[in-house]
Amino acid sequence: MSLPPAGWYADPAEPGRVRWWDGSRWTDQARPAAPPDAVRQDDGPTPDDGPPPDLMGPTASREHPPGSAPAPRPPTAAPRRARPTLWPWLVAVGAVLLGALGGVSSALIAGGLAAGAIGIVGLATHRGAVGRRRGLSAGVTGAAVVALIAGGAVAGTDDDPTPPSAGSAATSATDAPTPTVSRSAPPSGTPSPTAPTPTPTSAPRATSSARPTPTLTPTVPRATTGAKTTALSVLALLPVKGRAPMTGYERSAFGPAWADVDRNGCDTRNDILARDLRRTTTKPGTHGCVILTGTLVDPYSGRTIAFTRGVRTSTAVEIDHVVALADAWQTGAQKWDATTREKYANDPLVLLASDGPLNEQKGASDAASWLPPNKAFRCQYVARQVGIKRVWHLWVTRAEHDAITRILATCPNQPVPSGATKPRVIPKPAAMPTPAPMRRAAVPPPAAGKHPSTTAPLDHWNCPSWAPIKGNESSHIFHMPGGQYYDRTAPEVCFATKAAAIAHGYRQSKR
Repeated sequence: MSLPPAGWYADPAEPGRVRWWDGSRWTDQARPAAPPDAVRQDDGPTPDDGPPPDLMGPTASREHPPGSAPAPRPPTAAPRRARPTLWPWLVAVGAVLLGALGGVSSALIAGGLAAGAIGIVGLATHRGAVGRRRGLSAGVTGAAVVALIAGGAVAGTDDDPTPPSAGSAATSATDAPTPTVSRSAPPSGTPSPTAPTPTPTSAPRATSSARPTPTLTPTVPRATTGAKTTALSVLALLPVKGRAPMTGYERSAFGPAWADVDRNGCDTRNDILARDLRRTTTKPGTHGCVILTGTLVDPYSGRTIAFTRGVRTSTAVEIDHVVALADAWQTGAQKWDATTREKYANDPLVLLASDGPLNEQKGASDAASWLPPNKAFRCQYVARQVGIKRVWHLWVTRAEHDAITRILATCPNQPVPSGATKPRVIPKPAAMPTPAPMRRAAVPPPAAGKHPSTTAPLDHWNCPSWAPIKGNESSHIFHMPGGQYYDRTAPEVCFATKAAAIAHGYRQSKR
């Protein structure tokens, strides 16, 4: 028996509906069954004819024609209920998460839009993320509407009128150099008496937020002022000149060593030891002045040194003039009076307790020829030198300036020490009367074979045979022939005798 012809037949899966049979299989076309008195269609069997004989089932009223075998059953269509699609829900969840980055209102609106799209597609096509469940589609659509309304309400709450008022008040306070009542009045007077309750509270918030604004404006001047106290900025203020001669220099030109210039009853050396040493003990009967023992964390070497007062032990810790007296003499101090030089030699800003041997090694060197072995302290060391020279109106040489610049380039924010930014008033020396010109007898030329006490080197490495002593102007150290460093020293000046080198303010190398 052949298969039934194409036509509408009762849907075996959904009573009350008919589905189109195309002659070989069921299709997706379905519709409600027509009433019993409906007019028959010419395009094939009508719903009143019922399903094909072999689809009626054992309880059907229509039977197979006599003597004919039952027609093969077409593939029974399982209830074609569209399964829900998962990916729209994943998109909706992603939209909610992205919206949450903008706040609760954004999350609600994003979720509402996504759910609304899912529900509308389900109602229109009976497919998609909710399948063929019309009730579920309608529920999703309703939930989407609620979410959109809630999101709009939350967004309206976020749009409080306070920020514009606060912004206008802040703008007014920024425009004016100081806040005044007339400039703060408009924000508080803007709301009308019939405005909602939150509006009056917005005015005090705007006023309170506007008041601190003028106090923030001095921040820039304070930062600028702080920038001027960096060692680099102070270094730019120092004059750059060549060294003055050492003529006339001697230690006694700066007064007696370790005077009590501050009149506190203690000499300067013990004042600095008490300041820089830890766990100190003092000599009884000296009113706490004489330091007997203590511990120094040496800034030059980074070592911890135990100090004990004594003839052979006191030299373990010495008091260093950070800008040496001889260096100060050659960069401006030679013009000072005796009182000013004594104050300089005892100024706590200039003095620093340090390792004795390293202090001896430094001598009168500046930053161009000596730096502390402890590299972690070099920025502070040169910054202190810059501050000292600024306060005491001293200049720097070009080599010294460049050496300090190289160190401070590694720490551009290094400040000068406290109190090292304001130059001190240094009295000018009294003008000496100009002596009347005197006639001097002509000085005869030196006799044959006579030489001056100093002369310039012959070349980069050698001095003349009659002035073999090599001198370094930067360190004011001279090297005798046969010394350990004599052959490797490039002389800047040559001396005929040791006495001549000492007379010019040089000291002999220890090696």
